[in-house]
Amino acid sequence: GVVVKGSEGLELRTEPDGITPDPHYWLDPVLMQQVTETVRAALAKADPANEGYYRTQADAYKAQLAALDDKMGLSLARCQTSMIVTNHAAFHYLAYRYGLTPLAITGLSPEAEASPEQLAQLTSLVKEQGVRYIFMEKLASPKLAETLARETGAQVAVLDPVEGLSASELTAGKDYLSVQQENLGALQRALTCR
Repeated sequence: GVVVKGSEGLELRTEPDGITPDPHYWLDPVLMQQVTETVRAALAKADPANEGYYRTQADAYKAQLAALDDKMGLSLARCQTSMIVTNHAAFHYLAYRYGLTPLAITGLSPEAEASPEQLAQLTSLVKEQGVRYIFMEKLASPKLAETLARETGAQVAVLDPVEGLSASELTAGKDYLSVQQENLGALQRALTCR
């Protein structure tokens, strides 16, 4: 089999410590176009006889990713607020791509806990910024998001990091593109986009 490192050649963001790399690059459709090209090149190198097929498939998928990027960019360009508050730092690539301000309750680990002091600071900031939704990740515990929502009067909504689709979801036709469309809808509602 062919083993491909999807992040090859990508400039990864780091945590505030400046050291720990943020691995969630796939949530940025522009970076996913680069990943698609990296995978195409690796497959073509391993199986040169089918290089044309890999190129055709990759070009079609990159076009779908470019269309998704265009739609997300246009849809998130005119919103009443730009701050997205998430239970952990999985959505920074997506946020920065579209001019949003990400604020994570915890760091990169969805299992991390926030201290009472951190929650108090976040509560003040969320109230001050008029944030109406706190996003939780589908696979993570909702406890921190629900606590912050309760303290601020915000609602809890879901953003999907596209890393845990179940067999039934895959069978139902869910994929990267459809989940990102759902994420876009959730962001548009939360940020009151026109």
